[in-house]
Amino acid sequence: MRKTEAIDFSDERLLELAADMLDDHNLTGALKILNKNAELNYNDDRSFMLYAEIFDDMELYERSINYWFRYLDEAPEGDLADAYEGLAVDFMNIDNEHFAAYYYNKLLIETDDLTPESRREIIDSFLRKEENPLKFAYPPDIADYSAELSRGVEFMRSQQYDKAIEEFEKVAEGNPRYLSARNYIAMCNIICDKAEEAEAECRSILSKKPDDVQALTTLAAVKTEQKKADEGRELAYRLVSLNPANPDDIYKIATVCCENKLHAEAFTLFSKLAGDFSYDTTVLYFKAISAYNSGNYDACFAAFDDLLTIDPDAVVARYYMLRARENVDSGNEEEFSYFYRLPQELRERSLEFLSSYYRLSARSAKRLAKDVNVLECIKWAFDETENSDDNQLHYVAAMCAVKAGYDDFLRGLLLDAFISDSLKIAVLGSLCERNEDNQFGVVICNIYKCVDIYALNIGRAKRKNFVSAYSVLVSRFGILDEDYSGRFCGAAERMYRAMTKAGILAKSADLHALAAAIFTVSGVREADVPTGDVCSFFDADKAAYDQIMEAMK
Repeated sequence: MRKTEAIDFSDERLLELAADMLDDHNLTGALKILNKNAELNYNDDRSFMLYAEIFDDMELYERSINYWFRYLDEAPEGDLADAYEGLAVDFMNIDNEHFAAYYYNKLLIETDDLTPESRREIIDSFLRKEENPLKFAYPPDIADYSAELSRGVEFMRSQQYDKAIEEFEKVAEGNPRYLSARNYIAMCNIICDKAEEAEAECRSILSKKPDDVQALTTLAAVKTEQKKADEGRELAYRLVSLNPANPDDIYKIATVCCENKLHAEAFTLFSKLAGDFSYDTTVLYFKAISAYNSGNYDACFAAFDDLLTIDPDAVVARYYMLRARENVDSGNEEEFSYFYRLPQELRERSLEFLSSYYRLSARSAKRLAKDVNVLECIKWAFDETENSDDNQLHYVAAMCAVKAGYDDFLRGLLLDAFISDSLKIAVLGSLCERNEDNQFGVVICNIYKCVDIYALNIGRAKRKNFVSAYSVLVSRFGILDEDYSGRFCGAAERMYRAMTKAGILAKSADLHALAAAIFTVSGVREADVPTGDVCSFFDADKAAYDQIMEAMK
C-alpha cells in the first residue's frame, strides 16, 4: 500500500511558506497562509513581522503600523530595529512626520549596525524647506492657497462646516483657479441640508468647466437629496460617459452609479479601480456588492474572498458574503445596499444583545461566552463604526470583551494605534479590576508602552474599593513609567494594613480619597498632579483623605 504523508501545518512550515510567497510578491497568498497559521497555531513576533511587511507592500500602512506594534509587544528586547524602521516608514507614508521622526530617532539611538549612508538618508528625509506663508503674487491666479485648502478640509473632517466654508471662501476669492474650493463649499452645503445653495455652487462651477467631475457628482447627490431620481440617473450616465483616468474621479463616478442603481456600470468602474488598488478593502467591498447586484456572482465571491483575506474581522462583509451565497443557492432575488452596515433589524438585535451582555455579572458573562459567539458581535461594533472617538458602542463592546475574557482581542485593541486612547485607558482600568497578575502592551499617542498589573494581596473586607482605586491609578499613570504599577500596588497594600490596624477600613467608601491617598503614599510625582492639592486633582473628599493619611503615620 502507498504510504500517506502527513501535511505539515506546523508554525515553522507555514511561516516559511508565507515568507516565500512574500518574496515572490504573492501578497494575497502569503496572507492566506498567515491567516491559516493564526487559526492553527499561536501568532508570535515572526508572524506579526510578516503581516506588517505584507501590509506595507500592499500600501495598507495603518494595518502595517498595528502589526509592527504587535511585533514590539512580542519580540525580544534586542530585535526591535525592524519594527522601529517599519513604523518610521509607515508613519511617513500616512503623512505623520512627527511619529515618523520619533521612530527614526529610536532606530538611530538603539541600533548599532546602521551604515553611515543609511543614517544620512534617514536624517535627510526629514529636512524640509520652510514654506513662505506670504500670498503676494501677480497675477493673483498663481498664488498658493494649499494651506488654507488643507485647513478647510480638516474643519470638514471635524464637522465644523461653517469654519470650513470660511477657509474655502478665502481660497476661492484669493485664487479663482481653485475650483476645488467651490466644490468643497457645495459639499459642505449639502451636508448641512442646504441643497439649493449646493446646487447653485455646482451650476456656477459647471458654467466654467462643464465636465468637472466633482461638481457633477455633488449635483447628483443634490438630486438624490431632492428625490429627483430621473435627473440623478441622467447625471450618472453623463459621468460614466466622461471615462476619466484619474482614480479619484473614477471612484466618485462609481459611487454616483451605486446611488442611482447603475449596478453594472458601478461594477465596471470598481473593477477598473481594483486594478490599481487591489488591496483596498473599501473598493473590494463595493466591487463585491456591485457584482452581486448586477448578477456577476463569481466576481462577487472572488472580491469578498480577497477582502476577508486582508481583513478576517470584517464582520459586515462576511455577513453579506454568506447572505449572497444563500440567495444564489435558493434563487432568492434581493438587492443589497452599498452602505457598509448590517440590515437595520439585525443591527438593532446586535445592539440590544451587547447592551444586555454588558449588564451581566462577570461570572454569567463568561459562562454565556462559552455557548454564544459573543466575540463576533463585539467585532461587529468596531467593524461598522469606523473607530470613531468617544463612541459609546465601542466602550460597551470593549467592556463586554473584558467580561467575556477575550484577552487576545483586548491585546489587539490596546495595540491598535487608531483606537481612541481614552477607550484603551478604560480597558486597562477594567482589566486591573480583575485583581490578577498580568502584563499588557498598550499604544498611547502612537507610542508603545508595557504595563504590568499586579494583584493586590489584601483581605476580603473592602477589597473591591481598594482594587477600584488602584485600577484608576494604574490606568491613568501606569503607562507613564514601568515602575508605577508596582509602586501603586505596594502603597495600596501598606494602606490596607494601616487602615485595618487603625480601625477605619469600614469607612473607606470614598474611592477618590483612596486613589488620592494611594498616589501620595506611592511617592509618584507627575507634573500635572499638584503636590499640595492632590484632593482637588482626584476630586476626593479632603476629610476622608486626611483620615487615611493620619493612619499612615
